Amino acid sequence: MVKRPAKSLLKDDDVRRWYDNMHRASVNTSISMLRRINLFCDKTNMTPGEFAELAKEDTKKAENILLDFVDWMEGCKYTPGYMECIVKAVRSWMNHNRVDSRIKIRFNNAREARTIANEPNPTPDHIRQMLGMASPRARTVISMMAFSGMRPQVMGNADGSDGLLLGDFPELVLDDGNPRFTTMPAQVVVRSNLSKAGSKYVTFLLRTGCEAVIGYLRERMAAGEVLTPQTPLIRSLQGWEARRRATLRKNPFVRTSTVTGAVVDVVKAILPIRVYSLRGYFDTQLLLAESNGYMSHAYRQFFMGHKGDIEARYTTNKGRMTEQMLIEMRRCYENSQWYLYPDGNDSPKGRKEALFNLWKKQAKLQGIDISDMLGPGGPGDGGSEDAPGPAAPGPAGEQVDAGPPAPPPAPQPAPQPAPVAEPESAGVQDTRTEGIHEVPPTGTPVESECAYVQDTSAERDHGDIPEVPPAAAETADVQDSAIKVAENDDELVAFMSAGWTLHKELDNDKYLVRRPA
Repeated sequence: MVKRPAKSLLKDDDVRRWYDNMHRASVNTSISMLRRINLFCDKTNMTPGEFAELAKEDTKKAENILLDFVDWMEGCKYTPGYMECIVKAVRSWMNHNRVDSRIKIRFNNAREARTIANEPNPTPDHIRQMLGMASPRARTVISMMAFSGMRPQVMGNADGSDGLLLGDFPELVLDDGNPRFTTMPAQVVVRSNLSKAGSKYVTFLLRTGCEAVIGYLRERMAAGEVLTPQTPLIRSLQGWEARRRATLRKNPFVRTSTVTGAVVDVVKAILPIRVYSLRGYFDTQLLLAESNGYMSHAYRQFFMGHKGDIEARYTTNKGRMTEQMLIEMRRCYENSQWYLYPDGNDSPKGRKEALFNLWKKQAKLQGIDISDMLGPGGPGDGGSEDAPGPAAPGPAGEQVDAGPPAPPPAPQPAPQPAPVAEPESAGVQDTRTEGIHEVPPTGTPVESECAYVQDTSAERDHGDIPEVPPAAAETADVQDSAIKVAENDDELVAFMSAGWTLHKELDNDKYLVRRPA
């Protein structure tokens, strides 16, 4: 027997009214409900109208038919969640026809996701491979889902009547035929009619994703397309546009199936997962950032498009957020984007944050309490140690008052290092150790260390002290000194790779490292 299409049921006026009533609230729900009632009627050899008349005459008999259908689905090994959805559609159709069915149909562990229970989670390396083999359009879709947490139906809804526009990127400039973002990470506004939760929200897109969007837009401009703020972000391919030319005059958007179909082959070529798992990747990576204090839980829920708890009703889910809240959201996202794409170099602070995290892990393994070693402007927040900023980022994306600045100490003469007799490794060790530990009691440690670095730098220029080699981890004289000065991040990485630990971060972008005992 030839299966009838679900849309053929809309010829019945009563079915059409039931469908249109759900369609006004949710396009996806109405389409899914129509398909499920079509499956039920197809397997029971009845039309929706015939089942409704039977339910009005004998509700018990209609409920028995529904129970027998559930038994048939169990024999076919349908998942409990899918069976529950079909029963929900049948009950909705019965309620539409004023039939009150009170029987409670039970399912065994209906919340169990059997089909995706063993689905692997993507890693940043998987995302990098997907971006490398994707087309410009597919790269844009992957970036929006993996780096912004966007649902595919935001870029194009189920019936292709709406989708994300270029005007939904406030920092995107389309002047002079050269699309560009004025600020990165770029803000993305999801309108309420595109949000599954029905509320407007914003998210952000890191530099790698912005570059993917710009590349896709330039490809379309090279093909002759004129871009405006009302232009959809995702368009049909040119071959399909020729076939749908009459339709595109009225509706230039694509369907959700087109959005996911653009990347399904790329995703499955790297990992056997669903396209929707890219959104799960975004949530998982931000969860890691939240556990390390870079992301707020409320902001993570908001970026995912979730309503959150009752507090969100008065803060993030308001129609218009304050400028300060948007700044804080962008800051949290910028601090967390290294978890989304580690090799993207999206944040200027990303390298320093990575080094700081490496140092914290080393300190934890060695049982060192770093709370006493870090001042209010310690490494990781971008400030100097002797002059804390106005506010230091807290562990959950909040501003923590760093306290009033300490009064300036009395001026003290800079300590002079002991004279060096010979430029041997032992002499270097004695000089630097004495230069650091022989600090006048009235001076602050940070000022003394900074003065020492200035003095030793001047003497190194005159040839009195041998210069620390760039490949510090591979030279013998590094191993002979207890404390060394790393002139830049590259030297710091070399020291820490050799087992050295970070002792202090100075205000001149240099570091003091200590040799392990």
